[in-house]
Amino acid sequence: MRSKLLGRGSALCGGVIGVSSASFAIATVGGSPQYDTRIVFGWAALALAAAATFGGLEVHASTAVWRAVTVLASLLGAAAISLFYINTYYWAAVPFWILAALLRRAP
Repeated sequence: MRSKLLGRGSALCGGVIGVSSASFAIATVGGSPQYDTRIVFGWAALALAAAATFGGLEVHASTAVWRAVTVLASLLGAAAISLFYINTYYWAAVPFWILAALLRRAP
């Protein structure tokens, strides 16, 4: 029970950091002409942050699948934000999502 709550809390903490960092990056430099060609990476990072957070919270599906979704989405999102705008705290969310994936157990 305790690991379940810790896993969900970790996923939510990672989600707050990841979603806010990606949103901040899009709002800060999304309209700049030099970032126009890379804006798709910012939106991808935002979507992948949401997917990683949801993957850490979802409890009714296959545990192995959602563990893989959480880890893969977090790492791909970190790579995407790095290609878009490096001056964010997005990478700080990755350990939270990985911890959430590790703490997931079968319902």
